[in-house]
Amino acid sequence: MDTAAQSLYGTSGWAFAPTALLAEDGTARLHYGRVDERVVPASQLCNPDGDAGLSAPRVPRCDEMILAASMVALPRLEVYVRLVRRFDVVDFRGADRSIGATFVAVRQRRVLPAVAVGIRDVGGTRNFHALFAVASKRVEVWKAGAGGVAAEASIGHGFDFFDANRLEIDDRAFGSVGVNVFDRVGLGAEYDTHRLNWAGWVSPVRWVRLTGALLDERYFSFSVSGIYRLPVGN
Repeated sequence: MDTAAQSLYGTSGWAFAPTALLAEDGTARLHYGRVDERVVPASQLCNPDGDAGLSAPRVPRCDEMILAASMVALPRLEVYVRLVRRFDVVDFRGADRSIGATFVAVRQRRVLPAVAVGIRDVGGTRNFHALFAVASKRVEVWKAGAGGVAAEASIGHGFDFFDANRLEIDDRAFGSVGVNVFDRVGLGAEYDTHRLNWAGWVSPVRWVRLTGALLDERYFSFSVSGIYRLPVGN
């Protein structure tokens, strides 16, 4: 595949790129997403444009489904498990399973950004295995009561010290910028090591987040996250 591990199927960030700005400690998240098949390489079993004609046999689309769960615990650490499979595959045993983690080495200061390191796709197929480092900064633009408007930016680099990635993905940089309004609405853009993605999200209630993205500025992707904050102390 032409997509890098550090940029695909994450549960944090604007769309898919990692960020060093993790959720509060004790935050658990269940995540469902769907990615347009044209973002990933086409298969002979798939038809990106639907039926080729009345006389042609029907060929299924192969959009990808993402199921994931993440937990921010052991302060500064986010751990996730993820399952990815194509919609035309009925047997989940043929899915891509992976585990990943992000550790915030330096919390954000008044001037300095937050810095985090992470690893993707451990213990699964390792097709998307990669390490990454990312720096992120959140700046309050305007405050009002319990909320306000904030601008966020991240820049990072993904790599693989152990040359364990089966897809032979090159080292690449990624980054994102966005605006967050009262932690209920967000708009942003990211470069995920291969393409430019535009994303927007809304939280109609605090425990649900709906995200939509234009991957490569052409293909629509969406995800739904359920968020629960455990009663943990500071």
